[in-house]
Amino acid sequence: MRVFCLGTGRSGTTTFTRAFENATNYTSGHESRAALLGDDRLAYPDWHAEADNRLTWILGPLGQRFGDDPVYVHLTRDRDAVIDSFRERRRGRISILRAFGMGIISRRDPYSDAEWAEVAATYVDTVTANVKAFTAGRPRVVEMTVEDPLPGFARVWEWSGAEGDYAAAAAEWGVRHNARKA
Repeated sequence: MRVFCLGTGRSGTTTFTRAFENATNYTSGHESRAALLGDDRLAYPDWHAEADNRLTWILGPLGQRFGDDPVYVHLTRDRDAVIDSFRERRRGRISILRAFGMGIISRRDPYSDAEWAEVAATYVDTVTANVKAFTAGRPRVVEMTVEDPLPGFARVWEWSGAEGDYAAAAAEWGVRHNARKA
């Protein structure tokens, strides 16, 4: 069994990974294979939970390799909060938003701050639509929100057959991991 946490990023994926570290029968990773190529990119072991926003760009190969067997989690956060977080974090760093804004949208800087917000909105809407299309009709899909994660997380824990300290796993959702600097 595998668990794939899909979404935009900036939405609790680090927390998801930390929570799953409390499962004794799973390994847990956050973007753990993001730098790998070819077959290695998707060579996730059995009994592994992975959160990686870059998987949303390779959903075809992910579906071909794993089909309906995994639990697929669509982890979301308030759209405007994600957009704002991405817009603020894009300065001076390699990021998925810069890759999207300068590669997928084939344009080079300078974007104005307002345009970066539009790039972020387009990215969030695109990733959300990709995940919804990919998960439609699959048997084990959990929609989770970072604002109210525990109902969805309890379902993921149950459906995945996770064993371990569920109370500690659930408590991770009260900790802010990888939060934006104020």
